[in-house]
Amino acid sequence: MINNSSRFCWSVTHLVMAGLFLMHAQWAAAVTLSEVQQLVGSDSENGDHFSRSMDIDGDTIVISATNADTDPPVVIERTGAVYVFERNTSGALCPVTGEVDPWCEQAKLVAGDVEFGFEAFGEAVALSGDTLFVGARRDDAVGDDPLVRQRAGSVYVFTRSGGVWTQQAKLIASDATDDVQSRFGAVLAADGDLLAVTATRHPAGGTVYVFRNNAGAWIEEAKLAPPPGNSFGAVAIAGNMLAIGSTDDDVAVSSGAVFVYEFDGSNWNLLQKIKADDAAENDIFGTSVEMSGNHMIVGAPHFFEPRIYSGAAYIFELIAGSWVQQAKLTANDSFVGDAFGFGIGVTGTTAIVTADRDDDFGVDSGSAYVYTKTADGWVQTQKIFASDAGENGWFGTRLWVHGDEA
Repeated sequence: MINNSSRFCWSVTHLVMAGLFLMHAQWAAAVTLSEVQQLVGSDSENGDHFSRSMDIDGDTIVISATNADTDPPVVIERTGAVYVFERNTSGALCPVTGEVDPWCEQAKLVAGDVEFGFEAFGEAVALSGDTLFVGARRDDAVGDDPLVRQRAGSVYVFTRSGGVWTQQAKLIASDATDDVQSRFGAVLAADGDLLAVTATRHPAGGTVYVFRNNAGAWIEEAKLAPPPGNSFGAVAIAGNMLAIGSTDDDVAVSSGAVFVYEFDGSNWNLLQKIKADDAAENDIFGTSVEMSGNHMIVGAPHFFEPRIYSGAAYIFELIAGSWVQQAKLTANDSFVGDAFGFGIGVTGTTAIVTADRDDDFGVDSGSAYVYTKTADGWVQTQKIFASDAGENGWFGTRLWVHGDEA
């Protein structure tokens, strides 16, 4: 998820992101989320930025720490790493903690060609079955890969076999050039044999590259640039549909939009441009976007009615081939600057929206709201916090939902 506002740039530069794992019994009318475990890297240190990016698929969770060091005997500082956790189905002791944790740390992955740090390995991660993609938006040829242009960025591909993760490939943009810090790999989304990669600083105003797995090789299939007046950032992919958020828009400054593309078997064609029915300047609608089945949820964390930057999220449904707005979600206790809508997720009849600057347990402690789809529409049913919520926790800066876990 990308937010081009100064507030977001400040937060990810100076704060360690807070991530939490939640579970509930089933997605039903009476959903209740409860905290199962707090995850942290076994060797995490101050400034590692653990939980900069996360993803979950089945019994595996991957969490990045973009400032983590490599392991001895050759320690490279601030190179970035990705920690892999697996569900503990056997009830055995976890090898790292020595406890019977619900989730056990299984691996720590780093770039296979790293020689210098600060390349933002783990800026984004995407997990699809036994394939893991890791974005390194500052990767370049300096002491590293001569094929990667100056600060152009890259994506590392890891695969799992027999429980062991191995780096299989490294992807770069087909149009990467020297001295253009395009940040290829800053945002990722994967679904089966498809991978979408955003280069958020591409001169075109952000560009999304689509890769497809062809007999084990990931081939660039398309390059999608935004229409004039827009800038591509957040991306979600599901089947033959691709949704791309643009926090800028040519209708009103930073009102935001989402562009939906559909694959016809040969090309990715623009299907629809989506805007909120009450779009206004500076809403940054499209900061975050997720798709699940025939539902799409879009965050607008700077929505300012009735309170400035209190935030909102919008739910769309695919009806007869078009995405139609079905609901607008806001917090029942919204307040100035809560940034509700920064993290979003939807699955079945449940939606979760975070407000990482909510102040219930101190300034910017953060919270998340749970909504259930009923006959009367989407209804807020719960508000959740970290068990150790406190000032500057920013709980909810990232949110991923998969099945009955978030």
